[in-house]
Amino acid sequence: LLVSAPPGFGKTTLVAAWLQGHPQPADCGWLSLDESDNQPGTFWRYLIAALQHARLGLGETAQAMLASSQPPSLETVATVLINELAGSPASLILVMDDYHVIRSKEIHASLNFLLDHLPHNAHLVLLSREDPPLGLARRRARQQMVEVRAGDLRFRSDETGRFLQTVMGLALDPQQVGVLEERTEGWIAGLQMAGLSLQGRDPQAFLKSFAGVDHYIADYLVEEVLQRQPRGVREFLLKTSVLEVLSAPLCAALLENASLELPGGEETLESPYTAMLGYLERANLFLVPLDNSREWYRYHHLFAQLLRQRLVQVYGAAEKAALHRRASDWFEAQHEPGRAIRQARQVPDYGRVVELIEAHAGIFFLNSEILQFLEWVNEVPAEHYSAHPMLCMVGAWASLATNRFTEAAQWLERIETHLGRKAESVLGGEKLPPAVRAALIEVLLVRVRLNEEVLPAGQTRQQLLQIRQVMHDLPGGQTCLFNTIALLGPVVAFNLGLSCEMAGDLQAAGQAFGEAAVFARQMHNSHVLLLALAHLANAQAANGNLQAARQAYEDALAESGAPGTPGGANSPFAALAHAGLGLLYYEWNDLAAAEASYQAALNLARPWQNWESLVPATLGLSLVQRASGDATLALSTLDELVKSSGGWPPAPALVLSLEAYRTVLQVETGSRTRAAAAAWLHSSGISVDTQPDLANGMALLDVARLMLLLERPDQALSLAEKVRHSADSSGRQRAAIHARVLLAKIEAAGGNLDRALSVLEEAVRLGQAEGYLRVFLDEGETIHRLLGALHSKLGQGDELAVYLRRIMMAAFEPSAASEQAAESTAGQPARRDHLDQLSERENEILRLVAQGLTNQAIADRLVISLTTVKTHVGNIFLKLGVKNRTQAIARAESRGLLPRR
Repeated sequence: LLVSAPPGFGKTTLVAAWLQGHPQPADCGWLSLDESDNQPGTFWRYLIAALQHARLGLGETAQAMLASSQPPSLETVATVLINELAGSPASLILVMDDYHVIRSKEIHASLNFLLDHLPHNAHLVLLSREDPPLGLARRRARQQMVEVRAGDLRFRSDETGRFLQTVMGLALDPQQVGVLEERTEGWIAGLQMAGLSLQGRDPQAFLKSFAGVDHYIADYLVEEVLQRQPRGVREFLLKTSVLEVLSAPLCAALLENASLELPGGEETLESPYTAMLGYLERANLFLVPLDNSREWYRYHHLFAQLLRQRLVQVYGAAEKAALHRRASDWFEAQHEPGRAIRQARQVPDYGRVVELIEAHAGIFFLNSEILQFLEWVNEVPAEHYSAHPMLCMVGAWASLATNRFTEAAQWLERIETHLGRKAESVLGGEKLPPAVRAALIEVLLVRVRLNEEVLPAGQTRQQLLQIRQVMHDLPGGQTCLFNTIALLGPVVAFNLGLSCEMAGDLQAAGQAFGEAAVFARQMHNSHVLLLALAHLANAQAANGNLQAARQAYEDALAESGAPGTPGGANSPFAALAHAGLGLLYYEWNDLAAAEASYQAALNLARPWQNWESLVPATLGLSLVQRASGDATLALSTLDELVKSSGGWPPAPALVLSLEAYRTVLQVETGSRTRAAAAAWLHSSGISVDTQPDLANGMALLDVARLMLLLERPDQALSLAEKVRHSADSSGRQRAAIHARVLLAKIEAAGGNLDRALSVLEEAVRLGQAEGYLRVFLDEGETIHRLLGALHSKLGQGDELAVYLRRIMMAAFEPSAASEQAAESTAGQPARRDHLDQLSERENEILRLVAQGLTNQAIADRLVISLTTVKTHVGNIFLKLGVKNRTQAIARAESRGLLPRR
C-alpha cells in the first residue's frame, strides 16, 4: 500500500485508523523515519526492530548480521528476513512513515529487493510525500500495489464540517466551512491550524483575515497558532525545533533544565519536560510519537521547518547555534557521535565536527559506518586540514580501506605539509622529536600500502624493515596520529608478509604473516588477524597443500567467530578465507560448496570494494558457472564486477587475472573476435618474455590458453613452460600442476603424444595426494582422452590407476564412468566407446590421411590452419589408441572406419 501525498494530508492518521479497525487481525510494526535513517545499516536495524515489536523474535538472525562490524550485503540480510517471514503462518503488516526522507540509493535497492520477494503473508505500507523509486510502474501493471493519493485524502465539504465540529469543537455555518475548505483545498493540517486559531475568536473576523495568497497560508497559520499558545509552550516549540528527534531528557539538556510553565499551571509528578511533550501531543500540535512508550517524538516536518524559521526571527542565529551545540554535546554524552556530528553541522561548527570525528573515528571504523564517516570528513573545509593532522590521518586510512587511493595520497600530503617534511625523512637518521617520528611512521606505512603495486617487492620490503627499526626505538605507547606504535606493529608485520608474498618468497611470507597474527591477537586487532591467517592459508594452497590450507582457512573463520571478535564471521576481512575455501572446493570439484563460499566472500567484500577478496571470489564464481555449463553467465559475472565498481582495480596482477580469463571466455563464447583478442594481448604487454611469479603465474596460464586459441602454439608452449619452471623452482605446486596439464594439451595439439602423456602423468602424480580434479576437467576433451590413454598404459597394480579412474568418473557421465571403472582389468585397457567416436571433421581428415596427404595439404584442402589440422590428427591418434599415421590407418580399417585396401 502506497499512501503518497503532500505534508499535512493525514496520511499517518489514516493508516493508524485503518490498522485499528482492520477486520482481519494481523501483527503490525510501525517505523517512523527521519533524515538520520539514510544509513543503510541504521535503516535496516530500525526496520527489524519494528518487526520485532510486531512479532517477538522475528529477524534475530538478520539483526545479528547487521550488528557486526562489517555486515554482509543488504540483499543477504533481506534474504534471511524474507525466509523468516515466509516461514510464519500469520499475517504481518509493516508501516514505514515519512519514507520521502530516505535518499540512499542503497536503501532503495535493498527495499526493492524485499518487495520483489515479499511472501504473501507480509505486507508493506509506505507513507511518503513523494513517489519513492521502487518500481511503481511495474508494480502497478502487475496489480501488486494499492495507491492512496492527495485527491483521495482531501476533505470534502461534509468531511470538513464534521472535522471542525467534532475534533476542533467549532460551530460554523456551511458558508464558513466552505470558505475554509476552499482556502485550505481540503488540506487537513491547514484545517487543524485554522481550527486552533479560531478557538475563542469571531469566525467572521478570522475568515476575513484568512484570505491571503495561497503560499503564505502555512506561515500565517503557524504564526496564529504560536501567538495563541502560552509563552512557555511557544518558547519550548521554537527552541526544540532544532532537534530531529525529541525526548524529555534531551529537551531538558537543550533548555538547560529551565523551569517550564505548563499550560494552565497544572501540577504533575512526572518530569515537566515529559509533561510538556504529553501536552503537545494531546493538543495536536504536530508532535509525532516514534515509539509506543511515548519516550521519543518528532515534529511534523513542515511544522518543524516553519518553527526553525521563526526561531531565528525571534531569538537570533546565535541562539539557534547554541541550541545545536548543546544538542551535539548531549548526543555525544549518550554515545551517539553520528547525531552529535549532524547537530554540529547544522550550525555549522566545523571545529566541533573535527573534534567529534577525531574523538570517535574508531567507533565509525568498528561499526562499518566508514562511507558516512568519509562524507563528513570530506565536507570539512580545507582551512581546517592544516591544524588537524589527525583528521587527515583518519581520512587517509578510511580512503585506503575503501580503495580511494588518490584521496588517501592527498590526505598524506596534507599531513606532510603540516609537519614540514616528507614521511620518508624518518628513515634518514635525522634526529626528530618522538611525536614527529611516530606521525611520519604512520604516514609512511599508509604510503607503502599505496605504492606496493608499483614499487619492486624488494624495495617495499626494505622500506618496511626500516620502518620497523625506527618503531623499535619508540615506546609502544607513543601516539602517532590515529594509532599508537604498538597498534601499528601487526600492520607492519602483515605488510612485510605481503611484500615477501609478492616477491615469491612464501617461506618468509609465512613467517611474517604468523608474526602478524601473534601481534594482532595481542593488540586485539581482529582485522589484521583475519587477513594474516587467510594469507597463511593462501601460501599453503599455493604450495599445493590443499588439505592443510583448508584447515588454515577454517581456523581463520573460527577465529573471526570467536567471542569478542569485532564483526565475527561477518567481518569483511573474513572474505579472503571464504574465497580461499571456494578455490579448494572448486579444485575438488564440489561446485555447490565452492559457489557458496565464493558468494559468502563477495557479500562481505562488496561494501568496502575489497579487491583482494573481490577478484578471486568473482573469478572463482565465474569458473563455477562455466564448469556448470553456462559460459555466458560466467562472462556476465566478470562484467558485473567491472560495472559495479566503476573500473578495474589498480593492482596490475589483479587486472591481468581478470582480463586474461575474461578474454579467453569472450573468445570461447564468440563475444570477442580473435583479432580483438590478439589486439588485447598486444596491448597488455604480456609475451613469452614475461617473468612468472606468485602474483601472475595462474594468469599467465590463461594468457597461454589464449595464445593456443589464437593458433600460436609455440608461444603458448613457451609461456606455459616458463610458468612450470618458475612454479617448480619456488615450490608453488598448484601452479606447477596446472602448468603441466596445459602443457600436455599444447603438446597433444602439436601431435607430440608421447611428450603430452609424459607431462600429464607428472601432473597426475603431483595432484594425487591432495585430490586435484578440476585442473584435469577444465582443459576439455584433449586432456580427457589423454587421461584415458594414460590409464590404459598403467598396470592394474599401479596406485595411480585408482586416482585416474576417479578423475575420469568426474569428467564423464556417471554411468559411463562407472562402466569404465568396472571394465578395467589387468592388462586390458578400459573401454572408452564414447571417446573413440570420431567427429565428422575428424572422419574427413582421417580419410585424407589415408589418401597420403600431408598435414599442410589437408589444411589447404579444407581451408583451415595447419595448427587445427595437427589438433584433429592428435585427437584421432588418441581416440584410436595409436602413435602414427600407419597405425591410425590400420586401426581405422579394422574398426570399419575406412575401407580395407
